[in-house]
Amino acid sequence: MPADFGGLGDGVADDRAAIQAAFDRAAADGKMAVIPPGTWNVSAGVVLGGGARGLIMRGVLRYTGTTPATVLTLGDGGTVRNGETLYANLQVVRQIQSDWSSEADIGILARNLDASVLDVRLAQGFTIGLRTLGDGRGFEDSTLHLNRFLNNHIGLDIRCATATAWNTLVRYYGGHFAVATGINPGLDRFGIRLSAEPGAYTNHNRHVFDAPNFELRQLDPNVAIPS
Repeated sequence: MPADFGGLGDGVADDRAAIQAAFDRAAADGKMAVIPPGTWNVSAGVVLGGGARGLIMRGVLRYTGTTPATVLTLGDGGTVRNGETLYANLQVVRQIQSDWSSEADIGILARNLDASVLDVRLAQGFTIGLRTLGDGRGFEDSTLHLNRFLNNHIGLDIRCATATAWNTLVRYYGGHFAVATGINPGLDRFGIRLSAEPGAYTNHNRHVFDAPNFELRQLDPNVAIPS
């Protein structure tokens, strides 16, 4: 746990180094990472490698930086398969609301998951709340439990990075995608987007959604999809 490496979770200290050290240990040992109750500030992103069995969060990860960053990355990229993992009760927020100008501003990036379960309780204040990514191989055959996605330009981005990747056969349960009144009112906003890097695989298929709902605050001149 981060406390083993000097983390405090008091909402004041920068706990990034402690969290990254805990994540590195979990990945090296093939164990679950745990973030206890509290507010865990990070001034830059953290990465939980695919060697870890997963992550259980009881606290909130809060990004305190000012530049666009991917705050929580799950799994290895490239052609690595990150399979049979569990990520539970994930909560990631941005201390300063994003102006939505950069798609490098991401709450959670989940790479190459297969036969896994991903439970996001809260992603708030980013350009992209959650991105699932097939990088050099697939993001597939997994179950996502979606809860509150608040004040993001794109709540959920389903994406491929290369021509050899895919993003398919994923089940999604729930999801409350909302933008509060007054948040970047002149800009478009999207609940769910299917996307790809230029030249990457685009035939996303077999994505099944059960009961998402959307409150995206469409107000001319912006576009809200779904409206």
